Formats: sequence, C-alpha cells, structure tokens
Amino acid sequence: MEIADGRRYDQIARLFHWLTAALMLLVIASGLTMVRLGPGADQNQLFDLHRAIGTTILATMVLRLIWRLTHPALPLPATISAPQRFAAEVVHWLLYGLILVQPLLGWLGSNAFGAPIHVFGLFDLPVLMAKDEALAKILFGAHAFTGYAIIAVVSLHIAAALYHLARGDGVMARMW
Repeated sequence: MEIADGRRYDQIARLFHWLTAALMLLVIASGLTMVRLGPGADQNQLFDLHRAIGTTILATMVLRLIWRLTHPALPLPATISAPQRFAAEVVHWLLYGLILVQPLLGWLGSNAFGAPIHVFGLFDLPVLMAKDEALAKILFGAHAFTGYAIIAVVSLHIAAALYHLARGDGVMARMW
C-alpha cells in the first residue's frame, strides 16, 4: 500500500483507531448475543462484560477526541472529490458523536434499571440516577437505536476504506 503524499497518522492516532475498532467489535458482539440469551448466569456475565467494555470505549473515546482536537486529521489527497471529502468529515464526526453518546446511554440506562456497572472487577462506576424502570426502558431503547446506527455508520466507514484500498489512492494506508 503506497501512501500518496508519504504522510501517515502518528502512532497514538493509529492506536486509538484500532483499539476503538477492536473494542467496538467486542461490544457489538456481546450486545447482540446477550439480548438473545435467556436470563441466567451467562447473560449476566455478558451484561457485565458489555458494560465494562462500554466503559473502556467511553474512556478511550474521550482521550481520542482530545487527541484529535489537538492533532488534526491529515488532509485528504487532492484526488479525493469534494463530495467524498464532505462525506468523510460527516462520517468521522458522526462516529465520534455516536460512540461517545452510546456508553453514556448504557450507563444511564443501567443506573435507571438498578444494575451496577462493574469495570473488570477493578471499580464500579458511580450511580448517576435513582432506579426508574420506565426511564430505563426509554434509555435502553435509545441505546439500542444508537447501537444500530453505529453498526450502519461503521459499515459505511469500512466500505469507504475498502473502496480506497481497491482504488489504491493511499487513504487507507495512512491509518494502516
């Protein structure tokens, strides 16, 4: 993979990108699996794992956003059209926003449901609101909707990466 202008994202940006990608795959897989299991120990373990990974994603995304704001994205090659540039910008900021909001919805929903959030046995997240099962249902509905929106936008992001890889324009290589 040749990089058109020879520029790559720095190691920190690449680490944040691929760590977020790996965590997102894990949290999506655990989320889709846990809601299909019947109540019991296995489902409870998956819920705990899902919440812990979500907490890790939230922390990673806060740090990633700080890094991105202090280390702007590389400019796209001149061969990239204006509509593609606009789409790339929208998709990236949409991903940032959705991935930041999603764990917050899960945290609040878990609080409203009355479920503690244990983070890999290291600590528990604070409770931000009292138990309210009606509110929990609304928050978990928003959490599910946002999850499916993330899957759609991530799919679009992956399709664009594959497009650039096939095109050989070096865009994919900058993050690889």
